[in-house]
Amino acid sequence: MLEKAVKSRLCRQLDELADNDLIGIYRSAMQYDGSFDFVDTFDLEDLAEMTDTYEFGRSIIYGNVTNVCDPVRYDGYGNLESVSEYTLNDECRDKSQLYELADWLLRNDISSDLRFYNGEEVLHTIELWEHTYEPEEDVCDAIAQMLVE
Repeated sequence: MLEKAVKSRLCRQLDELADNDLIGIYRSAMQYDGSFDFVDTFDLEDLAEMTDTYEFGRSIIYGNVTNVCDPVRYDGYGNLESVSEYTLNDECRDKSQLYELADWLLRNDISSDLRFYNGEEVLHTIELWEHTYEPEEDVCDAIAQMLVE
């Protein structure tokens, strides 16, 4: 019961983040273990330089690339599809995705502060939750504390 309450609170906090911060958390998770690959987008020109010409052409022809300026991602069949920032933001804010992200953060024992780096320098920190609860704490007190906040 405590885990469900913590996930619910974490989902609310994730939903309140700025779009770029939320996408950054999804991308960090994706780079960590391959989860949330829907945020793995590429610039079409960069991808053309990194990919075999035949494979690149095939993935465009059988895919759904609508605009060369939009970022692209691979669909389930290995073809490219255009994705706008608006679409990506909507997918990140989907309640089931937020729940999966909260579950991922808790399952992987991610600390309460997420730090975004640019090389060696910390760009900014997002505090996801203020309290951590030890197993020996009274569960009822912990839930009451979270509901008050």
